[in-house]
Amino acid sequence: MNDTEQQLILDALDRATSRVGALVRLPRDDSQYPEALESAQRALGEAGQARADLSVQLMQRLMDIADLDVIDTRREPEPLDP
Repeated sequence: MNDTEQQLILDALDRATSRVGALVRLPRDDSQYPEALESAQRALGEAGQARADLSVQLMQRLMDIADLDVIDTRREPEPLDP
């Protein structure tokens, strides 16, 4: 994962945190509530997608490491008798 990808994930999490925080401070009968709710839901969706993308990248990295660290200790197979 490069720095740009890391920053995108952090930005998505920051937006979600900020927008949910703004939403919980608004009373439900406030005229801005519906827009704040939609914004928070959208930000949470983006953060969820960023988390899923990160999980995929981490799993791929673990698979890459596992493939590199596997040492085949099996002996050469013995020839079959005809």
